[in-house]
Amino acid sequence: MALDKRIWIHFDLLPFVFIIPLLVVSFLLIFESSAVLSLKQGG
Repeated sequence: MALDKRIWIHFDLLPFVFIIPLLVVSFLLIFESSAVLSLKQGG
């Protein structure tokens, strides 16, 4: 039973393991693209 609970906890955490890096990457991409756009407008 203890092993099953541990496995289920890992399955509950799996979505976060995928969602959090995706959010970080998308945020970095948006931040980078907006910074490039502002640089182009300024220059």
